[in-house]
Amino acid sequence: MDQMAALEWIQKDIAAFGGDPENVTIAGQSSGSMSVSMLMASPLAKGLFQHAIGESGGLFEPLQLAPKFLLPNAERGGEKYAVSLGATSLQELRGLPAAKFTGDGGGIVHAVIEPYVLPVSPYEAFAAGQQNDVPLLIGSYADEARALTAM
Repeated sequence: MDQMAALEWIQKDIAAFGGDPENVTIAGQSSGSMSVSMLMASPLAKGLFQHAIGESGGLFEPLQLAPKFLLPNAERGGEKYAVSLGATSLQELRGLPAAKFTGDGGGIVHAVIEPYVLPVSPYEAFAAGQQNDVPLLIGSYADEARALTAM
């Protein structure tokens, strides 16, 4: 939603900086490419950009390979995260200092398929041709996963 808010600002104000709101390209690499996938799949992002580039990543796997993306599973993960922070209620979470949420994370760090922003997974949106209909350039860096082979 923060990325869509930034794109809305661009649509409203970019002309004042010499930009063209009818010629906006979103681009991302790795997790940024996942954001590109989600923006393309979200009906709320329709009309906010006209071109997209996703490099070395994306979010195109079917939900059978990523069940944690489903809302009930993400909610369970969020509850576990809250407990790990010492909070058992939303009120207690809101009372925690911001520093408690920085560092190694541990919270939900992936997409969540839910009715408002992502009513269907990016995989489903693309498979059904329901994604935002803009040109998409995708690619990968050569040997980018070579560092992972030792693992």
